[in-house]
Amino acid sequence: MLTTLIIGLGRAGLGLHIPVLARLRAEGRAGFHPAPPHPVVAVDPCGPDPYGHPPDLTVVDSLHKARGLLVPDRTVVHLCTPPAVRPALLEEVAALGFSRIIVEKPLARTPDDLEAVLRLARRHRLRLSVVAPWLHSTLTDRLVALRDGGTLGRLRAVTITQHKPRFRRSLAGRGHDSAFDVEIPHALGLALRLAGDAEVTGAATTDLRFGGEHRPAMGSAHLTLRHHSGVRTTITSDLTSPARVRRAVLELTGGRVVADYPVSQDDDIAQLRVTRRDEPGDGGRPSLELLRDDALGTFLAHAYRRYAAAGEGDLEQHVRACVLLHDAKRHAAAATARTGTAPPAPLPAANGEAAPGVVYAGIGDEAGGAPDDQLAALQALGWSAIELRTVGGTAVADLTDEAFARLAARLAGAGLRAVCLDSRIGDWSRPITTPFEQDLAELRVLARRCRELGTRFVRIMSYPNAGLDEAEWRRQVLYRLRVLAGHAEAHGLVLLHENCSGWAGARADRALELLAAVGSPALGLLFDTGNGVPYGYDSREMLDALLPHVRHVHIKDAVGGSTHTRYTLPGHGGARVADCLRALLDGGYTGALSIEPHTALRPHEGHDTTADGAVAAFVAYGRELERLVRDQVLPGPAARAVR
Repeated sequence: MLTTLIIGLGRAGLGLHIPVLARLRAEGRAGFHPAPPHPVVAVDPCGPDPYGHPPDLTVVDSLHKARGLLVPDRTVVHLCTPPAVRPALLEEVAALGFSRIIVEKPLARTPDDLEAVLRLARRHRLRLSVVAPWLHSTLTDRLVALRDGGTLGRLRAVTITQHKPRFRRSLAGRGHDSAFDVEIPHALGLALRLAGDAEVTGAATTDLRFGGEHRPAMGSAHLTLRHHSGVRTTITSDLTSPARVRRAVLELTGGRVVADYPVSQDDDIAQLRVTRRDEPGDGGRPSLELLRDDALGTFLAHAYRRYAAAGEGDLEQHVRACVLLHDAKRHAAAATARTGTAPPAPLPAANGEAAPGVVYAGIGDEAGGAPDDQLAALQALGWSAIELRTVGGTAVADLTDEAFARLAARLAGAGLRAVCLDSRIGDWSRPITTPFEQDLAELRVLARRCRELGTRFVRIMSYPNAGLDEAEWRRQVLYRLRVLAGHAEAHGLVLLHENCSGWAGARADRALELLAAVGSPALGLLFDTGNGVPYGYDSREMLDALLPHVRHVHIKDAVGGSTHTRYTLPGHGGARVADCLRALLDGGYTGALSIEPHTALRPHEGHDTTADGAVAAFVAYGRELERLVRDQVLPGPAARAVR
């Protein structure tokens, strides 16, 4: 039987976890015994509890004393403290031998804190579960069923509202430095569950003022997301609201769903209203369904069952939520810095249908080394996305902070967004014997620069061999990629392995083995249509094996072979570019098509004629890709929006 250690006797620990656990024990749910052989033990690192505590709670003044009352291998730790102190407490808890840990949201405040938490989890084999009642809610299960049922059509937009008055605790300065950390994590988890992964497109906060007191960013928080599925989400949380509201509104092509979650532990009834657009009258009358929804109890029961069965925690979505929260705070801070005041809340998501599709982009230095040439080429094409590799002959990671700031400002002024940063990690210039610190240092710089540009993707390869036998080459590649993916995951990045140079570059079976061995959402695949010609494989056949894992695409075409490759316009060579594009679009691909013409710049061959007509050649290449898609790809079953 599992025992319990509560760390933190604030609102979460004393007001939520302890009474819910008591109810689970009284009901005998999830293996909880009505009269456990050991009392619940609690310690509050923040000092004596000002509210008192239940008589059946054993409160001690240190974790060492708690350790003396409990057996770590049979104890679930509830970490109910503010995120600022979480890494230090996790370190202490792990050192005492505890490994089953339930953590209050958010998992971490900053990328550095997140990396510290994940590093601790790996080092001590901690099984972490993040408090996520909405993800275990009966009402959420009904929303997912309605989304997937087909009778209401496709999901287009989500609006989530979480309001509550929180003046006293916010003014007291307990625990949080932004309204993004209070209610938004629950709403963000729900949005990811309903619509999949997303990027932040806008965010703002307002300050909390009462009398002569002032708490920056603690009045309200507003967040807009663009999901990879094409869905748009708006989340708003007002901590100065006079009333509590926990509502999600789903707009679908065939109807509208309004879901009201219970607003406190005093009443566990949720309400669901569904309006179908095909009914007579003004959209028809909504149907009402009432649901019993003990979300926190269900979550805790689920966590204890999993721990009792020696199961692991569940972190992937919570890690992503932390990264998105950090992005939202960065967006909000930038908006405030530009205007001097916090902007108003964003407008709700539009009811019009989103237009998911494929984005045209290009690797900028293929049009020229100078920023002027790179921007001119993309603007001539009318495209809004760029992939960055070098600027003025200098790799993006090697630019000075001042030069990078100028570049970022120019991209923003030109209305260009970065879709990927191309690194030298594991590429043709860095064989497996290259000191690993070079790659780690480059990734640290690119993590900052990705955040500033608003992209998650970093192109990598898998290290050419340099005299090692096959087994040792494989071992070192897998080790390095595991480490790199761990760093990337903590910073919210996705490393994209290209089918090019290295151990897994030219073989689909090795690419799949690499993904399985690393086992991280921070590693995906970049598929280059033209690399099969110089490397001697059929691009279309390789794509069949890799398609579900492709997150980004380079467009190249070529004729010849490994010793005499000649690069051509797309569709004019032997890479089967049109076939690859049809397979990608039919398979649901909605990422970027980024041109890499190689007609002027081939860095791995030392071929650079960027001063001689490269902009015109780049534009001609882009126009030919547009023609190829229009004439040979879209007329088939893969037809969809391309922008």
